[in-house]
Amino acid sequence: MQRSLKQASGFAPAGVMRTLEDCYELCETALLYWTGPYVLSQGDFAPWNIRNLGSQLFVTDWGHARADASPLDDVLHYLMIQRVLCARSVSVPVLRVAMRRAAEFAQQAYPEWSWRPPVIGALTLVYLLGVVLQRSLAVGSFDTTDRVLGPYWKLLQKRSTWMPL
Repeated sequence: MQRSLKQASGFAPAGVMRTLEDCYELCETALLYWTGPYVLSQGDFAPWNIRNLGSQLFVTDWGHARADASPLDDVLHYLMIQRVLCARSVSVPVLRVAMRRAAEFAQQAYPEWSWRPPVIGALTLVYLLGVVLQRSLAVGSFDTTDRVLGPYWKLLQKRSTWMPL
């Protein structure tokens, strides 16, 4: 993420960079003593990348996969990206519901880890920041009219309303 921030500084306006860097610092501080788990993330986990054959499920399109990812990234992406691409609201209340569902998943999948609200909030911020940076870097500009970047950017700007302390 540090590398992505550095690359974005080449085209993002100064005010945007301050917000992105503030978000990064908030993530870093909130997750300072959190040790994981970190997982393999598919990177675009959505219904259109899931197939079934009888009782077996297959996840396709691993072009955005990455190791050492947050265990919430794919869950949050699955819950949020469908709304965004269908031009449905991705307001703070919608994000809070997604965070709650991601926390429930994490507690079931990784019961040995601590899933306190500040950890869930910080990992959600990591997800949003990662998507904003990824979309910006892909086109070499910071375009708030982008149908994904725009709504996610607004959520980053409103982080004080949804980030648990």
